[in-house]
Amino acid sequence: MFPRSSAPTGSCCADGSAGVTFIYLHGDRGLLARRLAQRHPALHARSLLESQLAALEPPTPEEGAWTYDISLSPRAIVASLVERIGAE
Repeated sequence: MFPRSSAPTGSCCADGSAGVTFIYLHGDRGLLARRLAQRHPALHARSLLESQLAALEPPTPEEGAWTYDISLSPRAIVASLVERIGAE
Protein backbone atom coordinates (compact mmCIF):
# COMPACT_ATOMS: atom_id res chain seq x y z
CA MET A 1 0.00 0.00 0.00
CA PHE A 2 0.98 3.62 -0.25
CA PRO A 3 2.64 4.93 2.86
CA ARG A 4 -0.32 6.51 4.61
CA SER A 5 1.48 9.84 4.63
CA SER A 6 1.43 9.92 0.82
CA ALA A 7 -1.75 7.98 0.05
CA PRO A 8 -4.38 9.59 -2.15
CA THR A 9 -7.09 11.35 -0.19
CA GLY A 10 -10.45 12.84 -0.93
CA SER A 11 -13.41 11.42 -2.74
CA CYS A 12 -14.61 11.44 -6.30
CA CYS A 13 -18.03 9.85 -6.19
CA ALA A 14 -21.44 11.24 -5.27
CA ASP A 15 -21.73 8.83 -2.37
CA GLY A 16 -18.49 10.18 -0.87
CA SER A 17 -16.44 7.09 -1.63
CA ALA A 18 -13.13 7.25 -3.43
CA GLY A 19 -14.40 4.91 -6.14
CA VAL A 20 -11.21 2.85 -5.82
CA THR A 21 -10.57 -0.56 -4.32
CA PHE A 22 -6.99 -1.54 -3.57
CA ILE A 23 -5.87 -5.10 -4.22
CA TYR A 24 -3.32 -6.22 -1.64
CA LEU A 25 -1.22 -9.22 -2.63
CA HIS A 26 0.17 -10.76 0.53
CA GLY A 27 3.01 -13.25 0.62
CA ASP A 28 5.69 -14.49 2.93
CA ARG A 29 9.32 -13.38 2.64
CA GLY A 30 10.56 -16.76 1.46
CA LEU A 31 8.13 -16.98 -1.43
CA LEU A 32 8.77 -13.37 -2.42
CA ALA A 33 12.54 -13.94 -2.36
CA ARG A 34 12.26 -17.08 -4.51
CA ARG A 35 10.07 -15.34 -7.08
CA LEU A 36 12.31 -12.30 -7.20
CA ALA A 37 15.35 -14.51 -7.77
CA GLN A 38 13.59 -16.39 -10.58
CA ARG A 39 12.41 -13.27 -12.38
CA HIS A 40 15.32 -10.91 -11.86
CA PRO A 41 18.48 -12.85 -10.96
CA ALA A 42 20.67 -9.78 -11.40
CA LEU A 43 18.51 -7.80 -8.99
CA HIS A 44 18.22 -10.48 -6.35
CA ALA A 45 19.47 -8.57 -3.38
CA ARG A 46 17.98 -9.70 -0.10
CA SER A 47 18.46 -6.17 1.23
CA LEU A 48 16.26 -4.76 -1.57
CA LEU A 49 13.40 -7.07 -0.63
CA GLU A 50 13.91 -6.39 3.07
CA SER A 51 13.82 -2.62 2.57
CA GLN A 52 10.64 -2.86 0.51
CA LEU A 53 8.95 -5.04 3.12
CA ALA A 54 10.10 -2.72 5.91
CA ALA A 55 8.43 0.22 4.15
CA LEU A 56 5.24 -1.70 3.38
CA GLU A 57 2.14 -0.60 5.26
CA PRO A 58 -0.44 -3.37 4.92
CA PRO A 59 -3.99 -2.09 4.66
CA THR A 60 -6.15 -1.92 7.75
CA PRO A 61 -9.59 -3.53 7.76
CA GLU A 62 -11.11 -0.05 7.67
CA GLU A 63 -9.41 0.61 4.31
CA GLY A 64 -11.37 -2.20 2.69
CA ALA A 65 -8.61 -3.57 0.45
CA TRP A 66 -9.22 -6.93 -1.17
CA THR A 67 -6.44 -9.22 0.07
CA TYR A 68 -5.14 -12.22 -1.83
CA ASP A 69 -2.40 -14.67 -0.88
CA ILE A 70 0.30 -14.89 -3.55
CA SER A 71 0.73 -18.59 -2.90
CA LEU A 72 -2.33 -18.93 -5.15
CA SER A 73 -1.67 -19.01 -8.87
CA PRO A 74 -2.04 -15.74 -10.77
CA ARG A 75 -4.88 -17.39 -12.72
CA ALA A 76 -6.74 -18.23 -9.49
CA ILE A 77 -6.28 -14.70 -8.14
CA VAL A 78 -7.55 -13.11 -11.35
CA ALA A 79 -10.52 -15.51 -11.53
CA SER A 80 -11.46 -14.59 -7.97
CA LEU A 81 -11.13 -10.88 -8.72
CA VAL A 82 -13.29 -11.15 -11.85
CA GLU A 83 -15.94 -13.02 -9.88
CA ARG A 84 -15.84 -10.49 -7.06
CA ILE A 85 -16.06 -7.52 -9.44
CA GLY A 86 -19.01 -9.14 -11.18
CA ALA A 87 -20.80 -9.49 -7.87
CA GLU A 88 -20.44 -5.80 -7.01
